[in-house]
Amino acid sequence: MLAVLGPIAGVALGSAIDDVRDCQESVTLRVAAEPAIAGVLTDHAMDWSAAGVPVDGVCISVDVTAVDSASAAAALADDAGIELDLGDADISDVDPFDVWVPNSLTWLSSFADAPGFFDERIDSVAEADVGIAVPESATVSGVLSELPLALNDPRHDAVSLAVLRGAVGVVPFTPVIDRDGYDVMSLPDVLTYNAGDVEEPLMFIEPAPPVPALDYPMLVLAELPSPSRVAADAFRSSLLSDDFPQRLPEFGFAPAGPYPQLPDAEEIAAAIELWDRR
Repeated sequence: MLAVLGPIAGVALGSAIDDVRDCQESVTLRVAAEPAIAGVLTDHAMDWSAAGVPVDGVCISVDVTAVDSASAAAALADDAGIELDLGDADISDVDPFDVWVPNSLTWLSSFADAPGFFDERIDSVAEADVGIAVPESATVSGVLSELPLALNDPRHDAVSLAVLRGAVGVVPFTPVIDRDGYDVMSLPDVLTYNAGDVEEPLMFIEPAPPVPALDYPMLVLAELPSPSRVAADAFRSSLLSDDFPQRLPEFGFAPAGPYPQLPDAEEIAAAIELWDRR
């Protein structure tokens, strides 16, 4: 079973609170989301719930909690009875949840030994570019092979994995991995950093060659009771509507395209092998 910890950041929101006479059943949908996207998901859930009506007689609350993807994956692996190699990840305990929004579809490859653990339908709800984060005063190119990069273990860091996937991809290059090098970050993470009390803001530089974007899939646990599944389907539909995609650019995201493509398992393995050979 999943371990218990207070949420990093969460909000419970009622659907059709003033119309409880139409509620045959009430359910709270528990969503664990990568911290970068948890804020915009919470904003959307607040408005959606306030304007919502019961769905198939079910009144829905949505509880969005910011959980780093590695900790969420560790909790789900424990629940699924499988072992994950998360490298040197710093794992925290998390509350149980029904829906997972990690930062990348690459996390699905970690659950190859647990077929049927997630619902078959997978939709990406946002995309985020991965690039190089440098101080605004710096003058550097975005050529990845020419820059020292402070990558992390790709077994738990989807941003570093994206760079390494690019290195073994269609336009291969040899990355210079240096713990004192330039950070690789997603655009939303750069914006979040700059919004804080920082001495010098960071500048986001698009890499050359391009690397895969983060694609934030909505993964629904397969063994949900019927009311929770109704809630998950309804919330998914709301995320794919016009309103939610319009919120994304303010946070550094872009709307996701339809029909997300599952990452190639061999490419992921080659990227991790490249890291291990550093």
